[in-house]
Amino acid sequence: MALIIGNQSYRFTTALKNPKNDARSMAQVLRSCGFEVIEVIDGSAAEMKAAIREFGAKIIGLDVALFYYSGHGMQVDNFNYIIPIDFKLQSKADVKEDCPSVTWVLNRMEKAGTKLNIVILDACRNNPFDRGSFGENDQDEGLASITPPDNTVISFATDPGSVASDGVAGTNGLYTGSLVKYISSPNMQIENVFKLTGKEVKEKSSGKQKPWLNTNFYDIFYFKVQ
Repeated sequence: MALIIGNQSYRFTTALKNPKNDARSMAQVLRSCGFEVIEVIDGSAAEMKAAIREFGAKIIGLDVALFYYSGHGMQVDNFNYIIPIDFKLQSKADVKEDCPSVTWVLNRMEKAGTKLNIVILDACRNNPFDRGSFGENDQDEGLASITPPDNTVISFATDPGSVASDGVAGTNGLYTGSLVKYISSPNMQIENVFKLTGKEVKEKSSGKQKPWLNTNFYDIFYFKVQ
């Protein structure tokens, strides 16, 4: 089962170009690989939290759970948060209270007892909000690194603390465009899916964007077999 969230039409900050396309492309390729998909496009805080709770309940006892997010993301005090389209920043505390944290999603997945958890974050863009509330952390960009729990694979669109490309409007972001191609390639082990995606993104961006992978999974998994 997969939970796919694509947030693009932000009400109180810069809208993005491609998260809707990214999310729909990811949902399509995962369905073709046999995943049941919960899809959220332009999710409010309430909608995102409800979807994460539904996902956490439905994956209990399943073999594989996958969480994908495309949209604005922020790090606060070394924790990563995914930003709803209706979020309005006034202080650092607002982020912690109103935005779902990646740690919360990971905890739900870890408690479900799945054999493999995959987290994909195409959310490493500049902090779009006024930095005045962030004090000494104003210079933090991108997302903070995450140590994966057991049986978990975590992939970022770029390395921690860096910023990723949103791509050309009407297409896919650079990272997701490459990733869906390799997920749909048959008989490719999961680590090679992410390695080849990273290699392609790095080459296409002339080294400016370097996808980052951290894994604590030591079994074999194929998205698609033929």
